[in-house]
Amino acid sequence: MAVIVFYEATKMDEHQLAEGLQSTDHHWEFVRDQISLRNLNEDAEVISVFVTSQVTRQMIEKMPRLKLIATRSTGFDHIDLEAATARGVTVLNVPTYGENTVAEAAFTDARPDPQTYPDGQRHPQRYLCRQRSNRCRPQRSYARRHRHGTSVATSLTSPKASR
Repeated sequence: MAVIVFYEATKMDEHQLAEGLQSTDHHWEFVRDQISLRNLNEDAEVISVFVTSQVTRQMIEKMPRLKLIATRSTGFDHIDLEAATARGVTVLNVPTYGENTVAEAAFTDARPDPQTYPDGQRHPQRYLCRQRSNRCRPQRSYARRHRHGTSVATSLTSPKASR
C-alpha cells in the first residue's frame, strides 16, 4: 500500500482522483495548499504537485520513502531533478497537456472583430455554434473542462507506474 499525497488539489481533482484510486489499496490524501516543509507527509511514497509548488532538495530529503513525484503540468522546472535523481526518485509530467487549448486560444483571439461574438465581449469565450442556427453556447476545451487530475490517477494506478 502506497501513501499518495496530492498538493494543490481542487474539489474536482479530489473527485476524479478518488474515483480513479478507489479500487486500489493505496492511502491517499488531498492538500489544498502548495507543498511546503510545514505540510509534508514524511511517509509519502508518491507526491503529486502542480506547477506552482516548488519541490526542493530539502523536501525530497525529508521524505525517505518517496519513490515518485508526479507533476500535473507540462513543465517540471519547479522540481529539483538533481536531488530526485540522487535519491532514485522518478519524476513524471504531463508532456502533451494543453496544446489544443493553446491552439484554440490563438485562433479565437486572432478573430479580427470582437464585436462579432454573440456577447460582444472584448475577451470572448469560445463558442460552439450549431449549423443552420444562430444559437451559440460557451464552449471550453477538453483540457480546461477536465483539467489534469484524471491522467495522473490513471498513471498512478497502471501496472507500469507501480513497477
